Amino acid sequence: ASGLKDGDVIGIVVQQSELPMIQIFVNGEIEDGLQVTRFRGTVYPSIFLPQQGSGNVSASFLYRDEQFIHGPPSPQFHPLIAERSLM
Repeated sequence: ASGLKDGDVIGIVVQQSELPMIQIFVNGEIEDGLQVTRFRGTVYPSIFLPQQGSGNVSASFLYRDEQFIHGPPSPQFHPLIAERSLM
């Protein structure tokens, strides 16, 4: 997703099923060719922010439905839920 500008919204959708997949959206539109399919194991949310010129780069993580500017691509997707210990 090159050409990002201030205020752009990047959405990450993780589908955990028999065929797990990660999809990336920019401003509510899917970024074709940037999906990750059939991964295994634990997935951790992370981000890399390169320093560009003399400007600052920042990001905000939003986890609650009421914070979302763009909704999920379908009703089957929900916000991340923090892992909880049962012990």
